[in-house]
Amino acid sequence: MPAWPKLKLRLLADLAEQLRFAPKPAVLKDIARAAATIDLVEPEQDYPADWIVFRITGYRDEKLTAGTVPGRQLKAHLSSLIERLSAQASLREPDLADFAEGFSQPELLARWNVTRKTLERYRTRGLFALRIIGARGISRLHFPAQSVRRFESANRQSLLRAAAFSRMPAEKVRSLGERAKRLTRRTGAARSRISAHLARKSGRSVSAVDRIVRSVRKPARRLKPSAHARLLFRWEQGHHVGALARSLRKSRAAVIRAINLARAHRLEVWDPASRFPPEFSPISPSIHAIAQRCPRAAIVIVPPAEPTLQTLLDAMRLRERIDRDLERELIEAHHALIALAAAPPRGADDFDRAETCLRWAAKLRAAILRPSRVLLLDSIHSVVPIDLLSVEPALLSSALSTAFQAAAAALENFLPLGTRRREIGGNLSAPITLAAGKALADWARARQAEIDLLPDRRLKRAARSLSAIAAPDWCALISPWHQDLLPSVPRTEDPILRLRFGLGTERPHTLPEIAAALGQSRIRAAQRLQDALRFP
Repeated sequence: MPAWPKLKLRLLADLAEQLRFAPKPAVLKDIARAAATIDLVEPEQDYPADWIVFRITGYRDEKLTAGTVPGRQLKAHLSSLIERLSAQASLREPDLADFAEGFSQPELLARWNVTRKTLERYRTRGLFALRIIGARGISRLHFPAQSVRRFESANRQSLLRAAAFSRMPAEKVRSLGERAKRLTRRTGAARSRISAHLARKSGRSVSAVDRIVRSVRKPARRLKPSAHARLLFRWEQGHHVGALARSLRKSRAAVIRAINLARAHRLEVWDPASRFPPEFSPISPSIHAIAQRCPRAAIVIVPPAEPTLQTLLDAMRLRERIDRDLERELIEAHHALIALAAAPPRGADDFDRAETCLRWAAKLRAAILRPSRVLLLDSIHSVVPIDLLSVEPALLSSALSTAFQAAAAALENFLPLGTRRREIGGNLSAPITLAAGKALADWARARQAEIDLLPDRRLKRAARSLSAIAAPDWCALISPWHQDLLPSVPRTEDPILRLRFGLGTERPHTLPEIAAALGQSRIRAAQRLQDALRFP
């Protein structure tokens, strides 16, 4: 039930306060006098304040200051006074006496075939209702039969016209909206005049047409999809949502919605559902359970990518010992994280979980493929000698990019356990070698004309130093989300950044996990994270 009606007329508000603790029989008498006063009031006349108090209470207040109230205003507020007095007295059905016969609000709406808003307008024109407490202790409106009948006899034509109205179909609403646009453009008339004109033409009420005309205004300017991506970038750089909302003159809800739309679009582009074997069965429904199942995957350390081509080639020539048991554990954790990230997101927490899974998966990809880089270098050398490719650094970078992307595809399709041939499964080296060899053969056929020119170029130009040429970021090549989800934050000792991005021996954590680890609320942890990102 709505709140008690507010009495905007100071005289009646003071009177209701004075009668707040009156006994129920006295209140019922005052309500009867107020109901009789409604029928006496003429809208065009003014009424003295002492006369109004006497008509309602039967008492003349000599201290009351002189003043008058317009009849139209008095009639509109007497109905609110009656409802307020009945609500203050906590009237029940047995207390109604002379007002026992009547209608509930749904019954009166059905009797007159009008809406609630129309009924509220009628209550400002003399129709009054009592607020009573029903059998189950729930308050409801009770319209006395005498008030309803008097109102029907005085407003018969208005009620018949209102009952004949029906809800406008969508086509009619659209047509009126288009006509309102044309009239506004051609005449520049005020909205009230256009509403009145269309109401006469359509046979509808002015208020109904005015609501349509008001709705036909220029829609609110929304953020474009490109703006969503820029908002997401600024938010991930540490700008608070409130500051972004103030700078764009938007609400916080609109900014959060735009950020979530950009995050959803980014996940769709990355498509985690296609980045693990279809036969793989997820081992756990949560990040914490994956960390417990694969403990060595939670403490893996990955050095940063080599900055130049020369350092990258030197690092790829080193043959590292591959621990097959560790490799299988990391691959199992990787596939489980990708499968968890592929779950459809429904809110900010789901986006946070998916992005944390991808951060950790990117770290595991680098740890899994790092010992196999020598195989990629051998595959490149089998197609085109490395010293020949060094003549054209751009071509060498292209070959390296192709090899790393092929290795990532091989990892995504590799099943470490439960294969059909044997229970343990094979090693990752063979699939990487086969995938890289095929991808590089296709690459060489596409670049054959450039490769054929390499011997002549080596004779004509001096050997170029690869130490000054930037190498492709192989971590970003094997994980498309690496640059977005693992920004170049400094190797800081700030615990919140170490937990968020998995720096050092930490694994990436979600925001609830960070809040629990720091012993803070989620809101405070989010504020600290934004401050740390903006001022590392």
